[in-house]
Amino acid sequence: MDVVSARWEQLSIVDMRPISGYQFLWLKVKVTNGLAQDLIIVPMEFSVVGEDDTEYNATDDDSLGAIPPGSSATFNISVEAPWGSVPKTVQFSYGNGVFTDDAPTPSAIVPDVVFSNITYTRNDTDSSGLNQTPFGFQVLHVSFSLKNQWTKAFDTLITSFTIVDASNNHIDAHIKNGTDSVSSGETMHFSIDFLVSASYIPKVIKYDMESFSGPYGSANNWYP
Repeated sequence: MDVVSARWEQLSIVDMRPISGYQFLWLKVKVTNGLAQDLIIVPMEFSVVGEDDTEYNATDDDSLGAIPPGSSATFNISVEAPWGSVPKTVQFSYGNGVFTDDAPTPSAIVPDVVFSNITYTRNDTDSSGLNQTPFGFQVLHVSFSLKNQWTKAFDTLITSFTIVDASNNHIDAHIKNGTDSVSSGETMHFSIDFLVSASYIPKVIKYDMESFSGPYGSANNWYP
């Protein structure tokens, strides 16, 4: 086994999110089968050992599932590791053997979604100018640019956007103005109305395509 490259990613190979405080390390590996039969690839047989000697097993891979005798295959594995961890070696365990290679320095994480040019106002009516807010509530009108740095287009439905305060209270979007999708590499402008209490102070604006997978991103402390 040879390790070709390494990079940090927000999601696993199958677009699953890490647990809080963790991120995914993607490693491109080349494996050569010197056996007389197919070599079956199992993600858990790969692991990363950090500088602190803690070992983390791979979660997923994008291989074809098996390598024929005498052949080589290059594919990615994803490993869930804590923020700040420094990978030292990569291991592939098969039968009674353990094959090891040094882990290259991973390239920095590239966010899937980037918020920019965020502005906001508070109003007594929504963006249509017609609908009055209920007593004790206001409309927080937020405008921003959203860049898709993911590998494919993603949806930007109204259910994709939320704001969160310091106490982790979530507010869903009330009205969305903007496109319903953003192509890879494209930046689009959006304006979102959130119906909030007069005392609500948001800290984070979030984009989520789905609850547990797909691209996501956030902008913190944009509201003074």
